[in-house]
Amino acid sequence: MLMSINAVGQIEKPITKGNLLTGGSFSFDNEKYKRTEEDGGVEYKYYDDRFKSDFYTGYFVLKHFTIGLKVDYQIRRRKNTPDYDVIFFDYLTLNPFFRYYLSFGVFGEGSIGFGFDKWHFEESRGEKNIFNWDVGIGYSLFLNRNIALEPKVSYSYRRRTETYLPEEVEEFMNLNFKIGLQFYFSLNKKKNSNE
Repeated sequence: MLMSINAVGQIEKPITKGNLLTGGSFSFDNEKYKRTEEDGGVEYKYYDDRFKSDFYTGYFVLKHFTIGLKVDYQIRRRKNTPDYDVIFFDYLTLNPFFRYYLSFGVFGEGSIGFGFDKWHFEESRGEKNIFNWDVGIGYSLFLNRNIALEPKVSYSYRRRTETYLPEEVEEFMNLNFKIGLQFYFSLNKKKNSNE
């Protein structure tokens, strides 16, 4: 086991100018929460099933420094009681991001983005605008020269506003732990050995 860990540590990390990274993560969760109306005392219970994914594409503009685009996409289904309605949500944000790597694989990451959160229920539809930012720290555990398993801890902020009622604002702050898979490619053609 120690030999295999040492071998992984000796892999030359492809975090140099001219390289490309692409990859992401997927997750599924279930959330239950309740809300009580102050006038009337009706208690609503909500059950959310949510599929979340993010996709990265970045380019190393300098050694150890990459910039790119992250796309976050979510599908959510909400059931509630006592009405027993089912509401569907689609969430999409586009987030320019940067990463800076240290030589041993630790990286810092930041992103800022915009998007929408749409919902529909029978004939009713709505949309909210999204603004969000995220900062985090992670580690690239290279399994070979091109593939890395990447655990990351991050703090994120998200603000949602109604498209037609901009004065209605919802704010969310989250601490997240995520594991993703990234693929690293060299865009530089290898020089002929005779040159």
